[in-house]
Amino acid sequence: MANNSVKFSINHDAIKGRCLIATETIHTGEIIFEELPLVCSQFLWNAECKYDACQFCLTPLETAEENVSRLTKEQIKLPYFEQCCQTNKSKHVDCLGCGQKERYCSIECRQHAFEIYHQTLCYSRSEELANNLNKLCDLWKSIHYPPETASIMLLVKILARIKQDSTFIQKLQQFSKNCERLVANNPDECEQINQLVETLFEKMEKISGCFLNTEGSGLYELQSCINHSCQPNSEVCFLHNNFILSLKALETINPGEEITICYLDECWRDRSRHSRNKYIRENYLFTCQCPKCQQQMNDPDVTSDEDDDSDLQSNPDDDEAMNCD
Repeated sequence: MANNSVKFSINHDAIKGRCLIATETIHTGEIIFEELPLVCSQFLWNAECKYDACQFCLTPLETAEENVSRLTKEQIKLPYFEQCCQTNKSKHVDCLGCGQKERYCSIECRQHAFEIYHQTLCYSRSEELANNLNKLCDLWKSIHYPPETASIMLLVKILARIKQDSTFIQKLQQFSKNCERLVANNPDECEQINQLVETLFEKMEKISGCFLNTEGSGLYELQSCINHSCQPNSEVCFLHNNFILSLKALETINPGEEITICYLDECWRDRSRHSRNKYIRENYLFTCQCPKCQQQMNDPDVTSDEDDDSDLQSNPDDDEAMNCD
């Protein structure tokens, strides 16, 4: 991980609670911090659709070409393939007990997982444990359709971590709450790549559904201190192609300014203030008072045109939208 000097402090606001405040100038594009999760887990539907990832650090165990070809059911050749999320398959290992049920990108990840939580969760411990975990995962998938935002296995791994390390609960108490290349000098090439990416995502969504931009979720202690803004000055990135979270500045942040991120995905950010706050209240239990919402305070309290029912929920009966074969 990057060894950056700390340019922020964790403060307490009477209304917002904890917040991150810049103590030095943070420049556009600068990595503000990086951190490892307290616990993370691959999404269950993501795994169901055979996305092959390390069960400890979520590093892909397939190449970008293999991933795209599988999801589109076509043999795809990617430009700049050698720079697109390569993986060293010679280092891949299975759990010594579960076999291919739990796969890892390295012996080190397998050992870390076993020491932290997997000793408790290994299917080899008992048939009853394996059956119960499978039933729990099946139940979760039956009521949580893509796009997923969490996994029941996060809670399971937390309990396993507490069992294997009683001090882990103290960390929980603190927890309150690329495949891109610059081709600007060649506009024709840039346009070709943009068209390829757009076409690939259309094909993948038709075959596998609209949940391909995320592979799992995790609990990050420092990131949990960052408050929301509909016009944020930083964003969360995963630059290392694994579970390491990086916070990158989107603009210059001056000393004394709060560091913010947007809790909404790109589809929601441009919707009306009323729509954004309706979603935030339902999912995060607060009303946003960020500068953008303040500027739009006098806008009509109407829902954006695109907020129709078909856009707000997945259809579990649409077999084509979830073709995981």
